[in-house]
Amino acid sequence: AMQRCLFRSFVNSLSILPAARVGVNRSFHCSVGRRVIEKYDVFENSQAEVCVEGYNEFGFQVEGCDVYYSLFILPYASFLWNVPSIELLKPEHFALLEIIPPIDLLLVGCGKEIQPFTPEVQAYFDKIDLEMVEIQSTEAAVGTFNVLNQEGRNFATCLFPIDPSVMLETPVGSHVIRNTDQ
Repeated sequence: AMQRCLFRSFVNSLSILPAARVGVNRSFHCSVGRRVIEKYDVFENSQAEVCVEGYNEFGFQVEGCDVYYSLFILPYASFLWNVPSIELLKPEHFALLEIIPPIDLLLVGCGKEIQPFTPEVQAYFDKIDLEMVEIQSTEAAVGTFNVLNQEGRNFATCLFPIDPSVMLETPVGSHVIRNTDQ
């Protein structure tokens, strides 16, 4: 029951943008929790296939799309994450980390400048025994994500836009735009 509550808390922090799904359908055997996670996986890929191709102050270029939203990327799923900046993070935004297989590292790209987590979030990481948390500027975290991903490392990444104003001002359903110039 506690895991269900935690999972619901995490799911509530995700953006539900069904029109924004841009990947292809894939099917594999998975638990009910994994199927629910897949419903929110915006790129429907494994992490090793995801490459953050670029970024600007308002968002990221991922899988041939311009994404004007924060991202939470697991080893097997990518999510639009409805948290515009590190200052607004709460422990429940990371609740999924308690019910997935353990990760070796949480990489966080926190915007233009490195900012610490609140004591409440740091205490939560201690509670769940998340020992390796790397906080970087978003610019540095994008490069680190791609390197670690190419190495096949078991990690999760949270990327915040440098300037979340576009994320906050863009109408729901318009945060992911397929780039047709490729």
